[in-house]
Amino acid sequence: MARQEKEDKEHKQLLEKIKRLCGELSPWEVFQIYLYIKSVAVQHKMTEITLNWLVFQLALEEKRKALRK
Repeated sequence: MARQEKEDKEHKQLLEKIKRLCGELSPWEVFQIYLYIKSVAVQHKMTEITLNWLVFQLALEEKRKALRK
C-alpha cells in the first residue's frame, strides 16, 4: 500500500506542476500542447490498428493454408 501511496503523491505533485506551468502559458500555447498530445495519441492508435490488422491478416492466411491441406 505504501508504494501506491507514494505513486499517488508523485502523480499529484506532477499534476500540480503541470497546472502551474499551464497557468503561465497563453490559451493558444495551452491549445497547442493539447493538440500535440491528441495527435500523439492518434498516431499511437493508428499504429495499434495497423499492427492488429497485420496480425489478423497473418492469422487469416494461416487458416486459409490449413484449410487447403
